[in-house]
Amino acid sequence: MIPYKVDGTGAYEKAGAFGGGLKAIAQLIKMDIGLTAASVDIGGWDTHENQPGRFKTAIDQLSNGVGTFWNDLERYHDRLIIVSVTEFGRRLRSNRSTGTDHGRGSVMMVLGGSVAGGRMYGPWPGLSEAQLEEGVDLAVKTDYRSVLTEVLRAHGGSVSPGAVFANFTAPAPLGLFAEA
Repeated sequence: MIPYKVDGTGAYEKAGAFGGGLKAIAQLIKMDIGLTAASVDIGGWDTHENQPGRFKTAIDQLSNGVGTFWNDLERYHDRLIIVSVTEFGRRLRSNRSTGTDHGRGSVMMVLGGSVAGGRMYGPWPGLSEAQLEEGVDLAVKTDYRSVLTEVLRAHGGSVSPGAVFANFTAPAPLGLFAEA
C-alpha cells in the first residue's frame, strides 16, 4: 500500500467510512488522472427515534469529512465543487420518539472556489402554520435538479437538463457561481 499524506489539517479517520471514501477520491484527484466526478455516501440519517445523539454523530462525520477533504485539496479549490445532497427530508417538528423522519425539509450545500457562497439560495418557504405542508413540513421551493444542473453547467459547460434528468426543464439559474 502506498502511504498517503494528508495536506492541510484534519484526519479522514474522524469521518469513519465516509472519510475513507473521501480520502480515496482525494488520492485520485492528486494523481491528476482526469477525474471529473465522484460520489460518496454517508448513512445514518434515517432517525425515526432518538435522533439527538444519532444525528449529531452523522453531522460530525459529514463535517469532519468535508472539512478534511477541502483542506487536503487546497491547491485544487479553483476546479473543485462539492455538493451535499440528500433524498431524506426532515419534519419541522419531532415525533413522539424524538425523530424527524420522512419530512420534506432539506438543504443542499455547494462548496467550491467558484461558488458565490456565504448565503442561502432559493425562496424561503416560511414557518407559519399556513405556510407549512400538512402543518409539519417546510414547503419544497427549489427542485434539487435545478441546483445539480447549475453545478453541471459551471463544471462542464453547456449541459441540457433534459439530457441528465429526463423531462426536466431547469428554471432560471439561482446564481450559485461567481461570474468569471
